[in-house]
Amino acid sequence: MSLEQLIEDIKRAFPIRPVPNRVWLVIDGSPESYEVSHNYDGVAWDQLTEEDLNTKLQGDLNALSPAGIRYYLPAFLVNSLTSIESADGAVLVFTLSGRISEKHRDRIRERASELSAEQIELLIRVIREVEKKRPYLANYEESIKLLESIAADLR
Repeated sequence: MSLEQLIEDIKRAFPIRPVPNRVWLVIDGSPESYEVSHNYDGVAWDQLTEEDLNTKLQGDLNALSPAGIRYYLPAFLVNSLTSIESADGAVLVFTLSGRISEKHRDRIRERASELSAEQIELLIRVIREVEKKRPYLANYEESIKLLESIAADLR
């Protein structure tokens, strides 16, 4: 399967509309969450630039609610595929890959709670594509096994 087809599958599985509003975008009412909700209120995922993803939103991931993660995940997935060779590319994949403690497993499960099995399977496909190009950067298999387990629970 081509990268172009994978990107089309991502766009099909993650609707651009409706654009999120600040009410469900973030986890809590902390100052960090307020700033994140203000920065992304009404911003469609397909309108984020590579710079947004690799600088601003990467740092804001912890403030996003599971619904916010579900909405902005496709932007990271497409960016991971289109900038796979750059040092900044595949930032979300790197974040999910590597040794995962039990605490992080629980957090990933919670953050993925709004995703469908199809959406998680697309995330796995993107991780596998990044792994082909940059196999030396992370331990991808542990993340893939966890995501497969989450997807199986949803079926």
